[in-house]
Amino acid sequence: MFYNFLTVAIRNAMRHKFYAIISLSSLAIGLTCAVLIMLSIRYEMSYDAFRPHANRVYRIMKRDVNARGQVEWRNALPVEMAAHLRHEYPEVEAVVQYRRITSWFRTEGRLFQQRLCQVDGDVVDFFGLGIIRGDAAALNRRDASIVLTQSGAKKLYGNTDPIGRTVEVQRETRILSFTVVAIMKDRPTNTRLELDSVTYFKSDNWAIRSAPIYVRLRPNADVAALERALAARFPSKSQDATYHLQALPRIHLYSRIDLEGFTGDSGMLYGDIRDLYPLSVLGLGILLIACINFMNLATARSAIRAREIGLRKVVGARRQHIMGQFLCESVLFTGVALPLSFGLTMLLLPQFSGLMGQPLVFTISDHVLWIVCIALITALVSGSYPAFYLSAQQPVDALKGLRNRFPGDLWLRKGLVVVQFAVSAILIASTLVVYQQMGLVHGKYLGFDRDQIVVVKIFGPDAEQIHLNGQYNAVKQRFLQHPNIVAAGTSLDLPGLGPVVLSAAGTDLKYLHLKIKSDRIRETMAFVEETWTHFIPTRPFEYFFIDDYIDSKYRREQRQGHIFTRSAIVAIVLACLGLAGLAAFAAEQRTREISIRKVLGAPASHLVVLIIRDFARLAVFASTIACPVGYFLMRDWLQNFAYRVDLGFFPFVVSVLGVVVATILVVGYQVYKAASANPAEVLRRE
Repeated sequence: MFYNFLTVAIRNAMRHKFYAIISLSSLAIGLTCAVLIMLSIRYEMSYDAFRPHANRVYRIMKRDVNARGQVEWRNALPVEMAAHLRHEYPEVEAVVQYRRITSWFRTEGRLFQQRLCQVDGDVVDFFGLGIIRGDAAALNRRDASIVLTQSGAKKLYGNTDPIGRTVEVQRETRILSFTVVAIMKDRPTNTRLELDSVTYFKSDNWAIRSAPIYVRLRPNADVAALERALAARFPSKSQDATYHLQALPRIHLYSRIDLEGFTGDSGMLYGDIRDLYPLSVLGLGILLIACINFMNLATARSAIRAREIGLRKVVGARRQHIMGQFLCESVLFTGVALPLSFGLTMLLLPQFSGLMGQPLVFTISDHVLWIVCIALITALVSGSYPAFYLSAQQPVDALKGLRNRFPGDLWLRKGLVVVQFAVSAILIASTLVVYQQMGLVHGKYLGFDRDQIVVVKIFGPDAEQIHLNGQYNAVKQRFLQHPNIVAAGTSLDLPGLGPVVLSAAGTDLKYLHLKIKSDRIRETMAFVEETWTHFIPTRPFEYFFIDDYIDSKYRREQRQGHIFTRSAIVAIVLACLGLAGLAAFAAEQRTREISIRKVLGAPASHLVVLIIRDFARLAVFASTIACPVGYFLMRDWLQNFAYRVDLGFFPFVVSVLGVVVATILVVGYQVYKAASANPAEVLRRE
């Protein structure tokens, strides 16, 4: 039976190639967007979920209230707590405490900066570090030992064997020597545990008084009871301290939800699960538009297939057989669109990965389960209404050439078109608002001129820099010798973090700010690097522009703007594809009427307007629905900014005009082709 269904489906697709191409294109584009967005969401939700027993690993967070009554969250906890957790709490299976500090690594003339992770506990087993070679257990037995990543070992030793070699690690004015005992795999990108290199607390290194603590609990352990026990055992001066055990896989996306009042820490940026909701809605919305195209074209062509359905019912076909036929057609179209979407996904993945700031990888074998689920859901959604609607045709009416008049048939099709238009209009308006706000952010005067300011971190506590800390004026004057450097200043911190108070400071400054002319920038930067080398010959040159630094604070919003823009383009393309099919079908159904009108003297333009009018009304109606929805969505989004644009009429007027103009152009082109046909030939065929 399935073979028969498939044969009929292929025959019908070949008979109506134009509509089949539109349906296939829509489904392929919709599936591509769904796959790309799902890859991004799965990446964000996979942070540290791959660690051994991740569902039983928790980070301990301390909640306290300061003297001003403000809530503070701390993850740096005393080393005594880790010791007590190991010996006094039977529900605790393992404990690891570690901190990471950025340090300079040097050996055999090579020098680079990375994080040194000092640990207390069996971190290799606890976090599942993949040891390639060497003896990682020596971390617990041997003083001043270190484990490096593959890439770190290659930077330091090239292609030679690093095991047993010595590496110097410098932190501020202290320089320590470590022996390489093992090499581990490079850490994955979807992790918050930046274990670039690992050494042990007990080494003769920098004093460790507090650091984050991770515990692995035994199965069925009472998490709430342990939290209460910690509050009783380790109270604070305010007597308001409580402890929260946060599951490892929830740290990246749920910290702002699990920890009320949490604003982050000095480590990696935190994600937010709520940021994934709009992305999910966009993906589902675009896929729904693609399904709507298939549904509309299938139901619109029902009159053509009315006699086929009637004959099949007369010879004994039941309704479930007819439904199976149309669902099989939907599955066929989706199955053909799926490999096309794979090709588009591979083509667009590098650009999408760069847009999202994620190293996304797409392999069919790794994602086959959820891809098949998406494809099946798409096939069922797109084929459901045509199957139910067309299978209900009465044989007598079908053989007479009549359509079963369901009261909601026409209105449902119009409603689906309205949904397409409304989604497109909302995305257009949202994109314009986002770009207006980003323009305000970039152009807002912050109290200083941020253009062409180079920041060089030439001062600091490290051994090579500390001798410059008392020579701020001398260093500035050396840089000011170049005619393209017009001003110089030093600061302890950088601007750009929400209010700022400026005060004079004579010591402990870190940053040198250089105002340069916009012409001959390359020549100027070469001089700056040369001067850096004069002062610090052992360190690589480091600099950044202050405007790039400030713009990086709005990277999330910029990414949202790019996503909205691309989503709006895709939604409009899909809507136009559906319009092209519906307009072509409408013109095809009225070719006789059009020909008679032309014979009687009606101009082609009048005939085009006659059909365009119905679609244009739908576009205007959809836009009137979309404008208030888009307004409230954008109003809520703008609340995240201290300075925001006025939410005026411009974005919504443009979105309405954009949808209406696109409708007129697409429908007008299809109808004009039909109206240009020779009426004599059309009437002869009739």
